[in-house]
Amino acid sequence: MYFIVGFYEATALQDAAGHALRGRFPHLRLCPVDTIPYLSILLESLPLHISDIVLHGESGKRQINVLLTAGAMPVPSYLQLSGARVVTWSELEAAYRRWLEEYYLPCNAVRMMDSPMALKPVQETFKPLEVELIGGCSGQEMQLKFQEAARELGIESRTVLTVRNAPLPVSSQESLSPPAPGWERIRVVIPPFRAMHPRLMDLYYCSGDSDLFFQEAQGHLLAYLDAVTPREISTATFVIGFVEPTSNPLGLFMAGGGRANFRRFVRELNEATAAWCATRPGCYFIDADAVAAAVGKSRVDDGLVNFSGHRGFLLDYDAPLDADFPVTDIPVTMGFEIGIDLYLEQLIRGILLRQIILTTEARIKLVIIDLDNTLWRGLASDMRIGSWEGRPLAIVEALLILRKRGILLAIASKNDEAFIRERWREILGSYAVAPLTIPLTLDDFALVRINFRPKPESIGEILELLNILPEQALFIDDNPLERESAIAAFPALRTLGAELNYLRRELLCSPYLQSVTITAEDSNRWESIRKRVAFRTQSSESGRGSYLDHLGLRCTIGPVHGEDEAGRERAQQLLNKTNQWNLNGVRVSDAGMARYFVEQRVYSAEVADSGSSYGTVAVVLLDEAGQRVESMAISCRVIGLGVDEAVVSELCGRFGPLTFAFAETERNRAARAFFLASGWNGVALPVIQALAPPSHIVTVWDESEPSRRGAP
Repeated sequence: MYFIVGFYEATALQDAAGHALRGRFPHLRLCPVDTIPYLSILLESLPLHISDIVLHGESGKRQINVLLTAGAMPVPSYLQLSGARVVTWSELEAAYRRWLEEYYLPCNAVRMMDSPMALKPVQETFKPLEVELIGGCSGQEMQLKFQEAARELGIESRTVLTVRNAPLPVSSQESLSPPAPGWERIRVVIPPFRAMHPRLMDLYYCSGDSDLFFQEAQGHLLAYLDAVTPREISTATFVIGFVEPTSNPLGLFMAGGGRANFRRFVRELNEATAAWCATRPGCYFIDADAVAAAVGKSRVDDGLVNFSGHRGFLLDYDAPLDADFPVTDIPVTMGFEIGIDLYLEQLIRGILLRQIILTTEARIKLVIIDLDNTLWRGLASDMRIGSWEGRPLAIVEALLILRKRGILLAIASKNDEAFIRERWREILGSYAVAPLTIPLTLDDFALVRINFRPKPESIGEILELLNILPEQALFIDDNPLERESAIAAFPALRTLGAELNYLRRELLCSPYLQSVTITAEDSNRWESIRKRVAFRTQSSESGRGSYLDHLGLRCTIGPVHGEDEAGRERAQQLLNKTNQWNLNGVRVSDAGMARYFVEQRVYSAEVADSGSSYGTVAVVLLDEAGQRVESMAISCRVIGLGVDEAVVSELCGRFGPLTFAFAETERNRAARAFFLASGWNGVALPVIQALAPPSHIVTVWDESEPSRRGAP
């Protein structure tokens, strides 16, 4: 959702860098609306953080919000775009504010809900999607809405609907040709509730034994899911659950009743569907009941006007059926507030956000936050800050949740460090109108940079010490000039802070701060990060070897067994999330990972020092017969510790000379540096005959499951 500023003359952009565009107007994008001579030369003269927000192509012309002019020449009559006001730089702020109040904020209040996209990188584009919809008549309603909802997220899509109202032996997928080149395919399964029993769900209240009826329905439902979803799948499959009734139709006092309570009956079918998805790699349950509850079930569920077995949308089914009969009544569309469009939009957005989480390479690994008027209200140096209740407490809690997800936290603040450190407890407690009620210490942050230097210097130091790229970081600050200076120094850095009341939603709901799974390594990486930072600091002062020799590093290498779910998840996560030491940047789906365990071997490495474990930090996909490493990734937390040398040395010692399927990406500079240091010529694929193991690491080979390695 962008505020599109059109321009038709080159001179209109000459002052762009002086207006803190991205710091003050985070949703603003620039779009040429006419042929502008030498535009590419003009863009090259602009700072990168400004030229990055210039959109190209015809798509922007249909959504211009304002037309920017430098006032040097009159606006051509053919450029008087419908609904677009002509403004100068001095009028831009008022126009942006008007757009916020008239469009952006109302849209957030009603439609954005828990699917924010403010952290989408400026230059990220999504592959177009071919969507296979399988289900009952409700699939038709979703098909009508899908393209529109996807387009709002910047995703091109097309849909194919196959109606399946009962279990069938053949999946509709077999009738579809492969997706077009450059397109991705996903499958959306919408089980028709009415057909999820051998004799139709209409008979629910006619059944004397609700438990038996449930067992029959559950078996029928699972047979349906088996029929429409092949066991070996290569596309992500999203299965839509059922909307549960708001209450037990038997009466308000009938809250219990086991499966005789229709609400409980539908809920347990949802649980059975979710459990089925959990056993199928690449299948994901979509909680439609939660989406309906967020929109308002009274606006979605047709249980107020239709029979229990229907469980459909609140639409006017009766009007066309009554047309030939002398029945006059107030139409459903007048007697009820209907929110089906909003419900479907949120359902589709939930599917698409999951697809982004599955496929994006723009995941954020580090959140850097300011203190005064951002983390807390007011200035700590005044020794009196506002209440922690409300937004500040919510932000702190969100940050701690991100930490559990494995995302690093850091502080970049202009303050007196000695004062902040000495008075930290008072700032959280007695200095505040209402104290913070959850624990927060400076040790919760991987790095703290509190000083009076320019913010970009502190941010750069944090990124360098944590070995994280700017595009993998988020900077939060309430001051637009600080945000602008940070983006000017690091154009790929993402920022928040212009809308603090949306901050918690962005932190918890953005797809760029989420993963498919949270592993033990994600939740417990703090200590290893601290030690790595200490290593980088001390090694720069005393030399690499002297510090590493005292760490007592131990690297345990061995195969990952297919039945080891935790080991498999961690291996896949490393391949899909790691960028700097990644052999070729190839991402692996659930189905693709399953094939590796059949056709090739998967190895992982765990690292520990004398005081703690770093967890599983390396994964290798090895074709032993071909003596070829197809994929390899090493966590950024151990880059520079010699783990890559230890792993490759051990594998070459066991399997002989290895060829590495290296492909250079925009980010895997650490992998490239490793091969260059090993004698690679930079042209053909790297081949390593043998490699001396690093003297500061004890390497151990262990055939047991990763979760059992090192156990007594």
